[in-house]
Amino acid sequence: MSPCNLAVTIQKAAVLPSHLLALLTPEAVEKVVTAYLSSHAEYKNYQPLRSRISGESVIFHLGSLSYRVTITGGSVALNFPRYNQDKAATLSEELTQLLSQAADVLFAQQVKSTLTKKFGRVKQTTATVKDAAEEPQKVTVFTLDIQV
Repeated sequence: MSPCNLAVTIQKAAVLPSHLLALLTPEAVEKVVTAYLSSHAEYKNYQPLRSRISGESVIFHLGSLSYRVTITGGSVALNFPRYNQDKAATLSEELTQLLSQAADVLFAQQVKSTLTKKFGRVKQTTATVKDAAEEPQKVTVFTLDIQV
């Protein structure tokens, strides 16, 4: 048997948002957001950081009960004091982006696991490519050797 020297390229994989959201279990959200807030330049000092899972929602309290973050199904809702609404809006955007990135990572892990079971050793790297609108996009690249 000799290795296959053919390159296979998948230009675009369509993944339904519902599939990605399914990967963001409350436990996964709690882990990722806790790590993020604990190392955040501003919010790491809002102690104690408390979290709890209630059904499909994860609720975080930063320091006091007046700083609350609720995440349900990938949607972020913040309840901050009125004088900190600008910070709430910024943190909401940051957490939305974080959840999107976390879903991408979890999906890449799922794909790698499936490929590894089927083909054995799989290498995973990331690259930045430009999409049709010339916007840079981070992609995951899987490399595998197929023996025929």
